[in-house]
Amino acid sequence: MKIILFYGVSLIYISCFSQIENIIKIGYQKNTEVFAPYAPNMESYIQSGGKVASSSWSIYAQCAVFNRKRWSLLAGITFKKTNFIAEDRITNSIYYNNGNMVNYIYKDPIDYVSKSNSFGISAEFNYNLFANKIIRGQIGINSELYFLESFRAKYISQDTKGQFGQTIPIPEVGTIPKMFIYSASNISFYYRTSLNISPKISPAFKLSIGTNMHSDWNQFSKYAWLGLGFEVGFGQFKKDKNSDSDAPL
Repeated sequence: MKIILFYGVSLIYISCFSQIENIIKIGYQKNTEVFAPYAPNMESYIQSGGKVASSSWSIYAQCAVFNRKRWSLLAGITFKKTNFIAEDRITNSIYYNNGNMVNYIYKDPIDYVSKSNSFGISAEFNYNLFANKIIRGQIGINSELYFLESFRAKYISQDTKGQFGQTIPIPEVGTIPKMFIYSASNISFYYRTSLNISPKISPAFKLSIGTNMHSDWNQFSKYAWLGLGFEVGFGQFKKDKNSDSDAPL
């Protein structure tokens, strides 16, 4: 019995050092905010009963730069979409008509809606916890830098024109065209479970927690999120148990 147990443990140990790592990963991640202090004006709006909502998702592609027995380093490109909405942000409009002050109440209160599309680069460090013929588990750190951004903001209401011709206002910051700027940077820690269903394709599920280090949105100056992602890995590096270097198949 002791001999069988010894060989069983040995096989598991060897499999950790002979596991297969993907050369290319393509993934999608949806983030849910768990901490999001907004700008002072928006915080006041929330405290007065206003409702806000924000969400983000990203897609990315990464390629293995280094691959060793226990760890690997990947780098690639990423696209992120961020949405923010403040419901019923404007309920009335005060203006003058023929010298008289008019307080117009919108039949459909105006929502503030903003969207951001960002392109950037990412780097990821993986550490292999375990592996066998069916699954493998990894922990790691991921960092993203965004340089190319397109921002849109507007007010939306079905009440497009008031009783006295009052139209929907325009946000102070409306449209920012695409340009090369340092718009955002993030860092996250994650756990990944990969399924070895094929010699060349490996799907994976990824759970992460992260925060931003920089954001040019005043509504998102500091926030944290939980991320749930799905990835597909293609190609393989075969781990060599007798060497610290790897050779592609």
